[in-house]
Amino acid sequence: MTPTQNLFGATPILSCPLGRYPELNPIERLWEHLKAELKWASFKTLDQLQAKVDHLLAQLTLEVIASITGYSFILDAYLP
Repeated sequence: MTPTQNLFGATPILSCPLGRYPELNPIERLWEHLKAELKWASFKTLDQLQAKVDHLLAQLTLEVIASITGYSFILDAYLP
């Protein structure tokens, strides 16, 4: 066992408060994805904006969410 491995052979991930590191917070990447879709859109009313956001959220599949929020370096640490 190396010094960086635990008893199960996995390398531990250091936990950190996500508030201090928004780039590691998966929801920030999701918002980035949504904002990219809304970047050049213009809405006359707040209801129109809400309808567009609702539509974008409804289109999200588990695969899309995983691709947006999944970090390979974190997944690699947990999966052999």
